[in-house]
Amino acid sequence: MADIVEFPGMAAVAVAFLRGEFATSGETARVSTKVPNPMPPRMVRIDIGGSSERNRVTGSVLVIVQAYAASEPEAERLCERARALLRSTPELDSVPGASIMACLGSSLPVPLPDPDVATPRYQATVQLAVSP
Repeated sequence: MADIVEFPGMAAVAVAFLRGEFATSGETARVSTKVPNPMPPRMVRIDIGGSSERNRVTGSVLVIVQAYAASEPEAERLCERARALLRSTPELDSVPGASIMACLGSSLPVPLPDPDVATPRYQATVQLAVSP
C-alpha cells in the first residue's frame, strides 16, 4: 500500500506564520481568515485562491493577502509587509506546519475597496510550492 500524503492547510500555516512575524516586529495588526465583528483598526485577512497537486509530494498554493487599515497608504504598506514576509518563507529554515520550497510568483498590492466597509483595503497574492 502506498503512503498516504496529506498537504497542510496553508491558510492556517500562513496565519500562524504572520502572527509570529508581526509579534516579533511589534506589528499590532490582527491576522485571521475572517473579518471579525467588530473589525479591528488594522488587520490582515488570509485566504486561499486555489491550489493544485504538482506531484505526489509537491503542491502549489495561491495565498491571498488582504490588508485593512485607516488610510490607503497604511493599508498598502501593511499588505506589502505581509506579502513580503510570505514571499520570504522559502528562504527560512523552517515554517511550522509546512515545508515551503519556493515562491512561484507574487503580485504587488493593489487597491480592492470593500463595499461592506469604509476601511481601505489592499490585496496581493503569493504562490508557493509546498510539501507535507
